[in-house]
Amino acid sequence: MSASLVFSNTPEPGSRRRLRIDTDEVRFTRTVRLGRKGAPISSYRINDDPSSATEMRRVLAEAGLRAGGYNIVKQGDVTSLATMTPFKRRGILEDVAGVTAYDDEIRRANTQRKHVENNIETIDLFEVEQKKRLKDLGKEREQALKFKDLKEELDTAKTSLHQSRHRNRSDEVRLLGEERSRYLGEIDTIGGRVTEGNRGLLALDEELVKVDSDINEIAGGEARDLFEQIRQYQIDIETGGDRIGDQRSIIEDVEEEVEEFRVELQMA
Repeated sequence: MSASLVFSNTPEPGSRRRLRIDTDEVRFTRTVRLGRKGAPISSYRINDDPSSATEMRRVLAEAGLRAGGYNIVKQGDVTSLATMTPFKRRGILEDVAGVTAYDDEIRRANTQRKHVENNIETIDLFEVEQKKRLKDLGKEREQALKFKDLKEELDTAKTSLHQSRHRNRSDEVRLLGEERSRYLGEIDTIGGRVTEGNRGLLALDEELVKVDSDINEIAGGEARDLFEQIRQYQIDIETGGDRIGDQRSIIEDVEEEVEEFRVELQMA
């Protein structure tokens, strides 16, 4: 849906156009359409050029055409103009001449300027914070790069250590294998010697049995009796030695008693 308002804008002899649009006729058009969610969407055009509601109001205000203006003088307004103070009258005349529109633009511009200055101040503070943050990030980046280098060195050292340990273990396994082979060889050699020794002992036992058998055959019963007598004599000799030891102990005890008695006599 569209609506247009058309104004004649022909310049009077020796004067400028009332509207600042350089055409003899100016058309203000507003088009309203529904959006996807059913909300109205407005678009504006001045003649065939796209515009905005603010720009449209500004052009009309410059020509003294705005809401609440004195484009149509109602009954009694002339009397009010005659009786009001010069300051108020000047304000109305400036409003009719379009000067008030410029004042409004100046006020809006000052308001926008203040907003821009506040935004600039906020941006400056944000820039300072971001520079500080950037500096901190630079330090963190240096620390991260240093940590990365240290980690790479640590990984390289760990790899070298694992390789060295693997080589050492391989050498140890090889040496242990060689020692095991050598010990197995020595065990086999010793086992052979033990077997030979057992065979020699068995032969000696057989030879001793044979010699004992030969002695028994040669000596007969007399030899055995002789051995028994010799064994009995050895027992008697050991028994006599024990008795002699007992007698010596008795003699030593008597000598000690005699010595003590002699000492007592000398003291008396």
